[in-house]
Amino acid sequence: MGLPAVTDIKMRDGNKIKTYILFPPNFQDGKPMPMVVLPHGGPHYRDSANYDELAQFIATRGYIVVQPNFRGSTGYGLKFRELGYKQWGGLMQDDLTDTTNFMIDNGYALKDKI
Repeated sequence: MGLPAVTDIKMRDGNKIKTYILFPPNFQDGKPMPMVVLPHGGPHYRDSANYDELAQFIATRGYIVVQPNFRGSTGYGLKFRELGYKQWGGLMQDDLTDTTNFMIDNGYALKDKI
């Protein structure tokens, strides 16, 4: 089984998004690994800390899996959901990019294996 974690990641404009991370069973701190960004459908949906069969499958193959609740995700109030309006390919995409950069910059993910 993958090793779950959750964190709030600060985006380039100062907003924070909750991100669920699933580390592979063989993860060692300080040793970057390949990573898969697995955004949920929607935008009016969200990821949670519940068991995710696909994320576990990917993690047990040696990949870190990140599931960011980008702007527009439900469960964080109307204002947060409205931040996603008309932002497909805009701020929503920036949230995925910023999450990826956070994982690379903090030594978790391999820059050339995303």
